[in-house]
Amino acid sequence: MRILRDAGPRGLAGLYAESPVVRPFLEFARPTLAAYAKENRVPYVNDPSNLDRKHLRNRIRLDILPSIIRQHPDFPTQLLSLARQSAEWRRSVDDLLPNIDATEERDGALRVSRSSLAGFDAESLRVLWPALAARAQVVMDRRGTHRAAEFTIRGTTGGAIQLSGGIEIVMKRDHMLLRRTPAREQIRSSQGAFLE
Repeated sequence: MRILRDAGPRGLAGLYAESPVVRPFLEFARPTLAAYAKENRVPYVNDPSNLDRKHLRNRIRLDILPSIIRQHPDFPTQLLSLARQSAEWRRSVDDLLPNIDATEERDGALRVSRSSLAGFDAESLRVLWPALAARAQVVMDRRGTHRAAEFTIRGTTGGAIQLSGGIEIVMKRDHMLLRRTPAREQIRSSQGAFLE
């Protein structure tokens, strides 16, 4: 699903991304688990919504993946490998974050020192911004990531950019502020006023 949505490595890590949820059976195919459960009389539940094709995940699971696998039997292994590599990449980016002076404000905004981002090129900033945004529980889409990187390099003090989901980045003298757009600005934006 994330490939279809043009996700970057943060999104492609999928279930291998670090999480408080423990997923011990990722390496096992569903039929293998079901056979084990049946053989060992382990009770389990099948979610009936997993067969409902109105959900994209099910159309992919029931229609698209089997078609791809018929042509490329190694596809599931390749997908899992891509997810593992993406999760490793994601961890390596997250290891860089302590070097970025960023603090979470009481209102949920993220304050990022401009000097700690100085010297990074646009490509590096496109990697760093989604990781920084995740600290403020913000998911940046590809367009927003590109805009944030360009704004970091070319933006001027007092400027701001609007991102999807009611998020903005404001450029202050010594820091950048990633925050939810104040309600009055959201109203102005929806009425056609452009904020930049």
